[in-house]
Amino acid sequence: MVWLGRAAAAAAAAAAGSSSSEAEETGETESLFWQYRFKEGAQAGKILGPLTSVMMDKWMAAGRVKKEGVVEVRQTTAEGEPIDGMWREVMSVDFKKRQMMTDAVQEAEEEEEDLMSDLKKGTAKLTDDIVLNKLQQERTGGAPRTTM
Repeated sequence: MVWLGRAAAAAAAAAAGSSSSEAEETGETESLFWQYRFKEGAQAGKILGPLTSVMMDKWMAAGRVKKEGVVEVRQTTAEGEPIDGMWREVMSVDFKKRQMMTDAVQEAEEEEEDLMSDLKKGTAKLTDDIVLNKLQQERTGGAPRTTM
């Protein structure tokens, strides 16, 4: 069984390194990457990739791996540096779900950054209003002005 030929692996790895068109097609902003290796056969032990979760999901959906225990994967950076070094049986990984979880975390982090930015702007405006109110009091000797 051949899961991915050498030429296809090289092309896919190159595409994974510059996956802007793939990211545009899928709406991904930041992809998970994976390396894979065969556990048996002529390419046993050879580490290939990295490939995106989207590509891995497409290959699994196309039935490129037909039996368990033949291929293992591990999560990596786009440059192929292992993240946790843990090899997993390829059929046990839900690539689409992992990508969705990563996207959800990224969206939450972006939302948190936006909220913090809004909070800082609001705090700055409030501080400005307090200072202006104090200056107004000093100039007029009167009651504080109200702001809304």
